[in-house]
Amino acid sequence: MISRRITKKRTGRKLFTGIAILALVGGVLGVYATALAVHDTGVFELDRNALNDSGAGEDWNLVCPTSTPVGIAPGCLGGTTATVSSFITDPDGATIFTGGGSKDDLDISNWRHTNGSVPDKDELHQGMAARYDTADQSLLYFAADRNAANGDAQMAVWFFQSAVGPVTGGTFSGAHQDGDILVLSDFTKGGGLPTVRVFQWNGPGGDIAGSGAINGTLDILYGTTATPQDCVATVLTEDPACATVNAANTNSPWAFQAKSAKAPANVFIPGTFYEGGIDLTFLGLGDECFSSFLIETRSSQSVDAVLKDFVGGSFQSCGAGLATQVSDDEFEIGGSVMDDATVTVIGGPNPPAPTGDVTFTVSYNGGTPEAVSVEALSGAVRNGNAYTVTSDSYTPTAAGDYCFSATWPGDTNYTGSFADDGTNECFTVTPKQPGITTTVNDAGPIDPGTELWDTAELTGTADPSNGVGGTITFVAYLADRPDTCENDVYTSTVSVTGDGSYDSRDGDGGVFAPIDPGNYNWIATYTPDAGDVNNLPIAGICGDEGEGSVVQQFNPTLTTAQTWTVSDTVTIDPVGGGDLEGTVYFELRRNSCDGTLISSESIAVTGGATTASSTAQVFTDDVTLWWVVWYSSENPAQTDIATSCKENSVLEVNN
Repeated sequence: MISRRITKKRTGRKLFTGIAILALVGGVLGVYATALAVHDTGVFELDRNALNDSGAGEDWNLVCPTSTPVGIAPGCLGGTTATVSSFITDPDGATIFTGGGSKDDLDISNWRHTNGSVPDKDELHQGMAARYDTADQSLLYFAADRNAANGDAQMAVWFFQSAVGPVTGGTFSGAHQDGDILVLSDFTKGGGLPTVRVFQWNGPGGDIAGSGAINGTLDILYGTTATPQDCVATVLTEDPACATVNAANTNSPWAFQAKSAKAPANVFIPGTFYEGGIDLTFLGLGDECFSSFLIETRSSQSVDAVLKDFVGGSFQSCGAGLATQVSDDEFEIGGSVMDDATVTVIGGPNPPAPTGDVTFTVSYNGGTPEAVSVEALSGAVRNGNAYTVTSDSYTPTAAGDYCFSATWPGDTNYTGSFADDGTNECFTVTPKQPGITTTVNDAGPIDPGTELWDTAELTGTADPSNGVGGTITFVAYLADRPDTCENDVYTSTVSVTGDGSYDSRDGDGGVFAPIDPGNYNWIATYTPDAGDVNNLPIAGICGDEGEGSVVQQFNPTLTTAQTWTVSDTVTIDPVGGGDLEGTVYFELRRNSCDGTLISSESIAVTGGATTASSTAQVFTDDVTLWWVVWYSSENPAQTDIATSCKENSVLEVNN
């Protein structure tokens, strides 16, 4: 009776649990636990050759790339549908194991390699592996060819979760991780039917006593050294693991030459082509990911046998990608933004969840990245095989162009460094457009010399990026129309610290009390500091409602008093205030206001109310006289006085 025990790993990986009991019944080995025939899945041909010729799935001539040197035509066809595959050629005399620490039950740090040769039966040329994931199964297939088939042979295949391979200096990269798989195939008694055992690395320390732990590092998952499991000639009708070698000459699709005088070129002579497979799903390993594989020859079937030759390479059966999306690509300063990072994984029907942390940073205008947050994938939102984490909310302090970046260092299942900082990670922060409303203190009409000022209400500003608030400049314009802003007569600049009420009296223009009459129109303009990118300038419009004042002129009065001594007296009174500054004009005319001019005279007038008299005139005959009088003001605060014309009766002169 053969038994297999699978125990829950310390790593927490999902493994098949339970016991499969196999018994020999009537010369045929039956299986009482559910198992799948790895040699008869219809996915891949385990038929002792490398050609897909039976119609029962793919074969190794589809796995090997078309660039492989051709053996027997048509050679390597490529085009496999495997989830992942690898095909590696190892020349004669290339790397081999060396040293007493190169054993399967010892950690990889003890393994050593060198360039050299081994016996022909242990010399490998090609090594290959392929994984196929269906809705129900995850299947691993592997193969190798060797120089000769004389004597017993022991083959093994490692599937590692980390990248394991020879490096300069004679050591190996990578390290064992709990869950690495070792498949041992032993062909004894001259290369007859193989026995197949499947182990799982669990070290140091191995599993609990009695579980089947070998040398404290390898737990046996399936098989014994007593029962053959040949994929072609086996007595098993169902097998979760099997291996086989060719029993007859078989054409090689790739260049191959066995070490035998009778061996034709590109033909596998009996026993030189080895292949096998395991059903990962049956073994509870369907979710396992592997980064590399290594096929090796060994000195014996013992798990601590000395290792001989090896060939292997990359085998990234689980893959991952990182894609990100910023929550907004443009918004005004003062807003916030977040970034989503989605890790999508592949590998098997149910690949393991990614672990570790995603680090979010953000850069401003292409500068040094700034840390935003670190988010654990253990808290990710899952949608199928996509795992999404979201950064902390980020509030920019300056307008400009930003780009998020998200990085994930991978984990034991998904090796590599993953990052996304593409265009979908960038966003623009626009500056604020503040508002400004203004009002003059008095729309008038007001007397000349009355103080005027303008008040501006600034709203909607953002905190300045450089801490400096900017200015408001008030300008007053004098014009003959209410909506004209061409002749500036007053400017005052006020420093501002953000939203608030400001007026022109607080600036550098001082007091404004205009004398000249007319229409005064105001414009107030907000200008952020030259180093502030968070705010845009804004200006009022000429003729805005509430931004105009009228300064009126004073209106003096004029009265006249005539005497018949042919002189005229005028009194000018600056009603309303201000001093007189101008000229009074006298005209003496004969018979009417438009009659013949007899005399004209002008007298300067200044100061307060003033009386002025014309020079007396002498006549020698009778005459009718008219006095024409007017006042011309030279004070812009006072108007002119229109012409006054009065009759001075008939003057009789005695001759």
